[in-house]
Amino acid sequence: MNLIGFIGIIVFCLIAFLFSKNRKSIDWKLIIWGIVMQFLIAGITLGKGLISLGTFFIWVWIITWYNIEVLVLRDKKINNILSAVISFLITSLLIFIIYICGAKLSSIIFSFTWYIFLIIGIVKSSANAFGKNIKLPVKWSNIFGVLIPPFILGNLIANGKTGADFFENIGKFVTDFLAFSNLGGEFVFGKLLSSDMGFVFVLSVGSSVIFITAFISLIDALGIMNNVIISTSRFVYWNMKGLGIIPLSGAETLVAVSSIPMGGDNILFIKNYLSKLTKSEIVLSLSSIMATIGAHLFGAFVYMGVSATHIIAASVMSVPAVIAISKIAFPEDEEPVTRGNDIDIIKDENYGKPMPALMTGIWNGIQSILIIAGSLIVFISLIGALDYLLGSLDAYVDGQLLHGVKNAYNEYKGVVPGSLKTLLGYIFSPLAIVMGVPLEDAVRVGYLMGTKVSLNEVVAFTQLGEFIKSGVLTEKSIIISSFALCGFANPGTVAIMLGRVLPFSGENKENYINLIFKTMFIGAAASWMTAAVAGIISGLI
Repeated sequence: MNLIGFIGIIVFCLIAFLFSKNRKSIDWKLIIWGIVMQFLIAGITLGKGLISLGTFFIWVWIITWYNIEVLVLRDKKINNILSAVISFLITSLLIFIIYICGAKLSSIIFSFTWYIFLIIGIVKSSANAFGKNIKLPVKWSNIFGVLIPPFILGNLIANGKTGADFFENIGKFVTDFLAFSNLGGEFVFGKLLSSDMGFVFVLSVGSSVIFITAFISLIDALGIMNNVIISTSRFVYWNMKGLGIIPLSGAETLVAVSSIPMGGDNILFIKNYLSKLTKSEIVLSLSSIMATIGAHLFGAFVYMGVSATHIIAASVMSVPAVIAISKIAFPEDEEPVTRGNDIDIIKDENYGKPMPALMTGIWNGIQSILIIAGSLIVFISLIGALDYLLGSLDAYVDGQLLHGVKNAYNEYKGVVPGSLKTLLGYIFSPLAIVMGVPLEDAVRVGYLMGTKVSLNEVVAFTQLGEFIKSGVLTEKSIIISSFALCGFANPGTVAIMLGRVLPFSGENKENYINLIFKTMFIGAAASWMTAAVAGIISGLI
């Protein structure tokens, strides 16, 4: 079962290929790029030993290569092979220097470099947001881009750790950071949040959702988020172009990259271009939102028992995954207006205004938790009602008429599923199996997948949290489920996204309406592809 995930990758690509109406325009180099990027990310986060270190080194080399080109090589007319070799040697030398410094000294060097980078970045971004442009004599961000990645890897090797340990520390940092929300929550709600009162969902999860939503709004207002998104978009463009792949347009790249932290609101970054997007751009832009979850929900899912590391990895992997799936189903056959252009993010009215942004974030967080709580109340109640109806039908048909016996789920064996869990489980279990889920867990994971697509990801993650607490899933199934459920692909998101894009769609309105449901399934397929990749890598541990 370790390598069966390869079948899942082929199946999801094949489904997209069968639905494609313009197969001759598919750029297979771009598709391969999207799949390889997933393995490189999964190798770092889920791999152990040489798998994690090897994939981490590739990423460090690529990032260092990009920054060296921007600093030195771009105007030297050096071909890609020589540029790659020079970057490889510099990367290896920096890693070796940090490694021979030993565990303590390498940690001091890395920490000092990292904090200097953060201080300069925060000060410069904040000053720009307030309209004061600070000009430095050198390309400071690229200098740090050359130094920091090798310093990280050299420090890890010196301390006997791997890339997986590094991302586990990031996951721990996110979890610890979310815990600060308890300070405000306990002040407001008192003993309702203390351990002796048990877990109160809307209060515990609500505190973290409001806190993170407000924090994201704050760093967005200070210009920090903008710089991270634009820098990442430029890196993706450079990487594709260097590999001989026709790069994505500026608009769709910006939306795809920003979907990880922003979670749907990012579509308005390009609102001035929405009326000019090609069909392929529309599909990728909306699918990228369907395939990822916003940072404001990270805390909610962590509180449900899901690994922060897995959520972060799944969100990042979903970007290359959705690029691959969407460009198979809807390859580009037009000339995008923003191809080859570095477009700016359209800033909202709170840009450069920290306090108004913070208050807006608080209000958005309150709305989010009310929607989460309301959807859980309604959907879980509906699930209970459907379970009752299916259970009654199962008892009559399979129990009384067919004289079936009860199985481990307290349902009668026969032709009628005794619950929604069993019905969705049987429908989606074949997909769960090809993703690498062990046979004994296929029905349960299939149920989670069906719940996510038919209802929403919050209900699905809630059910996953219950499965984790009850110990009914294997570790591999938990990992695959965490990746498969990571995304907004559900009917509710379809309605929300239409409400956001149609006011700015102009003559493109019909295309958005016709394509929106297709983007939901493409987003879901992309999440499932990342789960298949995660299943492969986790099986190699």
